Amino acid sequence: MRRGTLEALIVILSVAASPAVASAQPAGPVQRLQQYGGTNAATARRIARHVHERMTRNAARGGDRYDPLRQALGAALFGGPGRNRAEYDARLREVLARLGRGLTDENLTALFGGQDALACTRLFGLSMQDCDSLGAAAAREDVGVPYIAPDDGAALRNELVTAGLSAAHADEAVSGLGRTLLSVPGSADRSARGRLLTRLLNECPGGLPDLESRIRAWHMGPTPGMARCLVRALGRQGRHAPQLLVRAFGIRAAAVPLLQWAHGQTVRAPQVARAEPPQAAPQPRARSAPRPPRT
Repeated sequence: MRRGTLEALIVILSVAASPAVASAQPAGPVQRLQQYGGTNAATARRIARHVHERMTRNAARGGDRYDPLRQALGAALFGGPGRNRAEYDARLREVLARLGRGLTDENLTALFGGQDALACTRLFGLSMQDCDSLGAAAAREDVGVPYIAPDDGAALRNELVTAGLSAAHADEAVSGLGRTLLSVPGSADRSARGRLLTRLLNECPGGLPDLESRIRAWHMGPTPGMARCLVRALGRQGRHAPQLLVRAFGIRAAAVPLLQWAHGQTVRAPQVARAEPPQAAPQPRARSAPRPPRT
């Protein structure tokens, strides 16, 4: 067995055998999220559970390499991965052991005490509001404003239904927009969809000076104003707009009526194809009587 493979196996086994890998979520971070992060109990539990599970899954995966989450915790604990292989392995074992404990008070402080909200969203896929609360809880400083949950899309849904969209189309639009708005910055990658989302992020809403401000605007959720801005931006692509709505937001059946709504047009019900009248089943051809044998 090669040396690198053996060392990787040692790291995996040492973490897997450690009693530090925890499944129970400590109560301390939940209390701190409520006290300093401006959240209610349900929101605090949701945020803490999400972070706790991300950490413990990362530790359970093992391996001999750093990923962004391990790098963040390693930088907070040690300032880096080490100057040689022995130091690298020792630090990684400690990082994995700490991740295996989940969201303890110590890990809350280490991971979020010096983190900005944008870095937090990239690491954990949380909204800016969630990350603000984590930062306040880590620093034991009041977040300054009450926690504001992302818009649930009810106002947008009502506006779409009033404009003539069916309930099913309105639900599809609200779901697709809301899911995508809260997925950035992680989804704004180098893929074709990611590049499209980056372009939309720069357009809606306009006038914001930096990426963090724009992401915060998206993380407010599917409001009618944001939805109208995004759909109009795609509408400027002409006949390709419905396909772009599918690519960006996964909105298929509601694409055309949503474009009509965003541009102030009358929403038309989709054309239902006329059913062809049933055709009579073909009658079997009469078989000719068999010829009598020749005598």
